[in-house]
Amino acid sequence: MVADRLASSSDTVAAHLADGSGCAALKGAQKLRQAALGAIADGDVPSHLAPELRRRVRSLASAITCVETEPVVGQPGTPVPTATEDEEADDREEEGREENAGRGKRGRGKKHGKNEK
Repeated sequence: MVADRLASSSDTVAAHLADGSGCAALKGAQKLRQAALGAIADGDVPSHLAPELRRRVRSLASAITCVETEPVVGQPGTPVPTATEDEEADDREEEGREENAGRGKRGRGKKHGKNEK
């Protein structure tokens, strides 16, 4: 039954919101909106209830904020990051810059006297 499916989807969105999972709640609200609008279009929702359902599902989806966050290292269940090949290459490049610090453009060192070559 359509009402049961929509109610179940609504409960799932509410559970995600209660858990602080805004992004999952937003995805669920968007699916709920599509399901509700589909049910209205298919004639599965009584015409006198359709405008209110349409307004509520649109309002719900627009009221939820999804904020992607970076995982906190050391938090239970958070994987410990490992260096990627790009990061390792960046580290090697930085080490090379530190070794060459103070050398001229061609890496020959700076000249300090008039007659030095």
